[in-house]
Amino acid sequence: MKRIPGFVILVALCASMAGAVHAQAEKSAQTQTGTDSGKQTGAYAGDSAITAKVRAALVKDPDIKALDVGVDTYKGEVLLSGFVENPQQARKAAEITARVRGVTSVKNALVAIGGGDS
Repeated sequence: MKRIPGFVILVALCASMAGAVHAQAEKSAQTQTGTDSGKQTGAYAGDSAITAKVRAALVKDPDIKALDVGVDTYKGEVLLSGFVENPQQARKAAEITARVRGVTSVKNALVAIGGGDS
Protein backbone atom coordinates (compact mmCIF):
# COMPACT_ATOMS: atom_id res chain seq x y z
CA MET A 1 0.00 0.00 0.00
CA LYS A 2 2.91 2.38 0.55
CA ARG A 3 3.64 2.47 -3.21
CA ILE A 4 0.25 3.93 -4.13
CA PRO A 5 0.75 7.31 -2.38
CA GLY A 6 4.23 7.63 -3.91
CA PHE A 7 2.82 6.80 -7.33
CA VAL A 8 0.04 9.36 -6.90
CA ILE A 9 2.57 12.03 -5.92
CA LEU A 10 4.72 11.18 -8.93
CA VAL A 11 1.75 11.46 -11.32
CA ALA A 12 0.67 14.77 -9.77
CA LEU A 13 4.20 16.14 -10.02
CA CYS A 14 4.48 15.12 -13.69
CA ALA A 15 1.10 16.67 -14.49
CA SER A 16 1.98 19.96 -12.85
CA MET A 17 5.33 20.08 -14.64
CA ALA A 18 3.64 19.38 -17.97
CA GLY A 19 1.16 22.20 -17.31
CA ALA A 20 3.96 24.61 -16.45
CA VAL A 21 5.90 23.67 -19.61
CA HIS A 22 2.75 24.14 -21.73
CA ALA A 23 2.04 27.55 -20.18
CA GLN A 24 5.61 28.69 -20.76
CA ALA A 25 5.55 27.49 -24.38
CA GLU A 26 2.28 29.33 -25.01
CA LYS A 27 3.64 32.54 -23.48
CA SER A 28 6.79 32.23 -25.58
CA ALA A 29 4.74 31.76 -28.75
CA GLN A 30 2.67 34.86 -27.96
CA THR A 31 5.82 36.90 -27.42
CA GLN A 32 7.34 35.72 -30.70
CA THR A 33 4.21 36.35 -32.77
CA GLY A 34 3.15 39.49 -30.95
CA THR A 35 -0.30 38.10 -30.22
CA ASP A 36 -2.24 38.08 -27.02
CA SER A 37 -5.22 35.79 -26.66
CA GLY A 38 -7.06 38.53 -24.74
CA LYS A 39 -6.78 40.84 -27.71
CA GLN A 40 -8.02 38.13 -30.05
CA THR A 41 -11.06 37.54 -27.88
CA GLY A 42 -11.81 41.27 -28.00
CA ALA A 43 -11.58 41.22 -31.79
CA TYR A 44 -14.12 38.41 -31.99
CA ALA A 45 -16.43 40.21 -29.58
CA GLY A 46 -16.16 43.29 -31.82
CA ASP A 47 -17.09 41.21 -34.85
CA SER A 48 -20.17 39.89 -33.06
CA ALA A 49 -21.22 43.43 -32.20
CA ILE A 50 -20.75 44.55 -35.82
CA THR A 51 -22.82 41.60 -37.05
CA ALA A 52 -25.60 42.52 -34.61
CA LYS A 53 -25.53 46.19 -35.69
CA VAL A 54 -25.68 45.23 -39.38
CA ARG A 55 -28.61 42.88 -38.78
CA ALA A 56 -30.43 45.61 -36.83
CA ALA A 57 -29.84 48.15 -39.60
CA LEU A 58 -31.11 45.73 -42.25
CA VAL A 59 -34.23 44.89 -40.21
CA LYS A 60 -35.10 48.61 -40.00
CA ASP A 61 -35.29 48.88 -43.79
CA PRO A 62 -38.77 47.92 -45.04
CA ASP A 63 -37.52 47.07 -48.54
CA ILE A 64 -35.15 44.31 -47.41
CA LYS A 65 -36.23 40.94 -46.06
CA ALA A 66 -33.48 40.86 -43.45
CA LEU A 67 -34.24 37.29 -42.37
CA ASP A 68 -33.17 36.12 -45.83
CA VAL A 69 -29.80 37.89 -45.58
CA GLY A 70 -26.88 36.15 -43.89
CA VAL A 71 -24.34 38.39 -42.17
CA ASP A 72 -20.86 37.17 -41.23
CA THR A 73 -18.08 39.38 -39.91
CA TYR A 74 -14.34 38.78 -39.59
CA LYS A 75 -12.01 41.55 -38.45
CA GLY A 76 -14.54 44.18 -39.51
CA GLU A 77 -15.03 42.70 -42.99
CA VAL A 78 -18.68 41.82 -43.55
CA LEU A 79 -19.96 39.13 -45.91
CA LEU A 80 -23.59 39.41 -46.98
CA SER A 81 -25.08 36.20 -48.38
CA GLY A 82 -28.48 34.81 -49.24
CA PHE A 83 -31.28 35.77 -51.57
CA VAL A 84 -33.09 39.05 -52.23
CA GLU A 85 -35.88 39.89 -54.63
CA ASN A 86 -33.92 42.13 -57.00
CA PRO A 87 -30.50 43.71 -57.63
CA GLN A 88 -31.61 47.00 -56.04
CA GLN A 89 -32.17 45.26 -52.71
CA ALA A 90 -28.72 43.68 -52.93
CA ARG A 91 -27.13 47.09 -53.56
CA LYS A 92 -29.18 48.73 -50.81
CA ALA A 93 -28.20 46.03 -48.29
CA ALA A 94 -24.52 46.61 -49.09
CA GLU A 95 -24.92 50.39 -48.75
CA ILE A 96 -26.67 50.05 -45.38
CA THR A 97 -23.96 47.65 -44.20
CA ALA A 98 -21.14 49.97 -45.27
CA ARG A 99 -22.59 52.76 -43.10
CA VAL A 100 -22.47 50.68 -39.91
CA ARG A 101 -19.75 51.77 -37.52
CA GLY A 102 -16.87 49.30 -37.37
CA VAL A 103 -17.39 47.86 -40.86
CA THR A 104 -14.14 48.07 -42.81
CA SER A 105 -15.36 46.46 -46.04
CA VAL A 106 -18.41 44.71 -47.49
CA LYS A 107 -18.39 41.62 -49.70
CA ASN A 108 -21.81 41.38 -51.27
CA ALA A 109 -22.64 37.81 -52.21
CA LEU A 110 -26.40 38.37 -52.26
CA VAL A 111 -28.22 36.72 -55.16
CA ALA A 112 -31.18 38.47 -56.78
CA ILE A 113 -33.84 35.87 -57.57
CA GLY A 114 -36.18 38.30 -59.34
CA GLY A 115 -35.84 40.80 -62.12
CA GLY A 116 -35.23 44.48 -61.95
CA ASP A 117 -32.76 47.02 -63.26
CA SER A 118 -29.13 46.11 -62.68
